[in-house]
Amino acid sequence: MDAADSDNNSALQITDPVYTLNFLFKGGPEIPTPFPECGFDVGPPDLLGCNPCACPPYPQGDPCAG
Repeated sequence: MDAADSDNNSALQITDPVYTLNFLFKGGPEIPTPFPECGFDVGPPDLLGCNPCACPPYPQGDPCAG
């Protein structure tokens, strides 16, 4: 869910795909970090979930290892 919040306003809204399309096709503002890399959200704290298995390598060990 957090990866879909492209305008980084801590909510999933219609503004997210609009922001992405504006960036991709109209030269709009860049999507906030960690884009274009894999990493953690550096924006305001939010309650949007993020898959801890999505970004290898894992500095603290693989959180998805069974």
